[in-house]
Amino acid sequence: MFQNKRYANHMDTIINGAVTVTDLNGLIRDWLENCPLFNDIWIFGEIRNLKRYAAGNQIYFSLADSESTISCVIFQSGSERLATPIADGHQVLVRGKVRFFPKRGTLQIQVNYVTPKGQGSLAANLEQLKQRLLNEGLFDPEKKKPIPPLPETVAVITTPGSAAE
Repeated sequence: MFQNKRYANHMDTIINGAVTVTDLNGLIRDWLENCPLFNDIWIFGEIRNLKRYAAGNQIYFSLADSESTISCVIFQSGSERLATPIADGHQVLVRGKVRFFPKRGTLQIQVNYVTPKGQGSLAANLEQLKQRLLNEGLFDPEKKKPIPPLPETVAVITTPGSAAE
């Protein structure tokens, strides 16, 4: 099951007792990155928090549905293959591979292809809310109060036992 001997040697440690965080994360990485399913996977979701970096021509974003998100990256080779631009709120079908980073214990999808599928439901819901508030006149400039140059009062609200206590 485990192709990397370093991690395969720790199987008795897992069965008989505790393992180090490093060993566990190494096992997870070995399993995920050697599983054929996770080396070529299609995922449907909505783009969130898209950031483009000119250095290296990389694109970072989250892929989300109504309950979960996962981090994604498109490196230069993948970004050059984008037939249409992508943006926050777009529903897409991405193809890529799962990457696991043991030092941080995090997952990321390394995206190779993106197929646009329209505007996402999260973006559509936000647009509907914005339109409703606009219709109620809540964005009208005459209803806005001016921000004072210096605040007159500052309040800090916390709860017993919180980190801000």
